[in-house]
Amino acid sequence: MLVVSRALASETGFPALAGHVAETPHLYTTARFVVCEGDANAFVSAQEATVGERLSAELKAMLTHYSDEGYIPDCSLAEYCYATQSFYSDPAAVFARSGNDSQPMRQRYEGAALFREGVCAVILDTDETRLLELILGKSKALPLALDGRTVELTTERRAKRRVTPSGSGDLLEADLSFSTLDNVSVADISTLEDRLRSLIVDLIVKCQRASVEPFGFSERVAAGYATASEWLASDWRSRYAAADVRVNVHIDRNTAP
Repeated sequence: MLVVSRALASETGFPALAGHVAETPHLYTTARFVVCEGDANAFVSAQEATVGERLSAELKAMLTHYSDEGYIPDCSLAEYCYATQSFYSDPAAVFARSGNDSQPMRQRYEGAALFREGVCAVILDTDETRLLELILGKSKALPLALDGRTVELTTERRAKRRVTPSGSGDLLEADLSFSTLDNVSVADISTLEDRLRSLIVDLIVKCQRASVEPFGFSERVAAGYATASEWLASDWRSRYAAADVRVNVHIDRNTAP
């Protein structure tokens, strides 16, 4: 695991530094990339293994579980470096904070650090990260609060993402379909659809304001250009930041036994 502080990851010179670190044998493809709040050395030093466990094995299992649940992205140093040098979507690293006063030696891995041109630009909390992972098709389940209880939603298929012309600009569209085995009424489903739609739109707009594109829209637009020079000349980054957003959410109540 490669841990860097948020302050360092936010410096303009960080991409070059990360590139030098990536030259270390075996580190490039294997290290999970983590951005922490506060001092990185203090963060790493505070980590302790549970009795009877090796710290490396414990952390690997924990981070794998968290990424499977969509709490954090599953990003290696190699993926960060590749995305930083590519023309397309931006990378997301794991974000972490130190434990609270009652658990000073524990660490909290809770969200994502998003990068623009290799520099940390946006922090997502766990709820926002789970939505991002759903949009990317890397997560398949989402718990959503409803009237004091939690409704478990499961994706029916991978989210569809597309970019279409809209007036003088572009329209970013995302279609997500879910099902639930929970006992919910038609009115409840409508409420959940509206809430989820609003949350996803807010997430996309938040990233647009920082000109960060982690959603994969770029790859869909770039497919329409014959050469890299034509793609770069299209000024996609500015178009993305100014685009309108439309999110469609559909939830089915699965009554199968």
